[in-house]
Amino acid sequence: MMVPVEYLGAGRITSQPGGRPSRPGSRPSRPAATVLADALAEFRGTATEFLEDLVREEIYADKLVQVETTAASPNRLSLEDGHPLTRRVTFLRGRRTSHAYLYAETLLVTSRLPWMTTRRLATSSDPIGRVIVEQGLTVARANLAPIPRPLERPLPKDVLAFIYTREYQIEIGGLPVMEISEWFLPSLEDFLVRQI
Repeated sequence: MMVPVEYLGAGRITSQPGGRPSRPGSRPSRPAATVLADALAEFRGTATEFLEDLVREEIYADKLVQVETTAASPNRLSLEDGHPLTRRVTFLRGRRTSHAYLYAETLLVTSRLPWMTTRRLATSSDPIGRVIVEQGLTVARANLAPIPRPLERPLPKDVLAFIYTREYQIEIGGLPVMEISEWFLPSLEDFLVRQI
C-alpha cells in the first residue's frame, strides 16, 4: 500500500472556518496549507487544472531544466539501472501575471509514453497536466512512500517558503511513466483564503 507523502509548509496566511482571514486574538484558524491539502484531496483533475480553477488564469510551464538522464537503483519507477529518463524541472506560472504558483521536479520514462506526448513536453510550454488531458491519456495517480534521495541540486530560493509539497507517480496501463514532486508556493495563499 502506498502512503501519501505530503508536507505542510509555513504559509503566512491562515483562514478561519467561514472564509475570513484570522486576526490576532480571534478564534483558532486553519492554515492555508491545510486548506490547500484538503482542496487537493477533493480535486479529481490534474495539478494544472487545479491551479487554473483556483487562480483563474491559464498556466504555462517555465522550464528550468529538461535533460536526458538515466535511472539509478533502487528506484520507484520499476526500471533497471541505466534505463533512459528525462528530468524536467519547471515553475508553473500564470500566463497573464507570470506569478509562480508551483515548482515541480519530474522524472519521465519516455519509452513508456506516446511519441507525440514526449515531443510536446519537449517542445512546448504546456504543463504536463494539460498534455495528458489533451492527448486523451488514461492515467492513474499513485501517492509515493518516501525513500531517501538526495536532491540533485538545491531548491531555488523562492521555493524554500513553500506552503505544501507532495510526491506521486503517474501510471499508464499499470506502469509508472512519471515521478513528480510538487511544491505549492505562497503566491496561492490569497486565492485559498477566498475559496473557503
